[in-house]
Amino acid sequence: MMRIVAIQMLVIIFYAEFKRESFNRASMLDDHPAHIAENQSMIMHTNQLFGALHGH
Repeated sequence: MMRIVAIQMLVIIFYAEFKRESFNRASMLDDHPAHIAENQSMIMHTNQLFGALHGH
């Protein structure tokens, strides 16, 4: 039980960190295609992690 909570905490921290990073990029108006693709794949990966944690 504690392991699941620890994993969720890590994912939440990671996700918050990523959101901050992508916000910083957006504020610099960095719309380089590689970065857009990188952000999209990261969002997909995060969604998959959340899905796996919640058993979908």
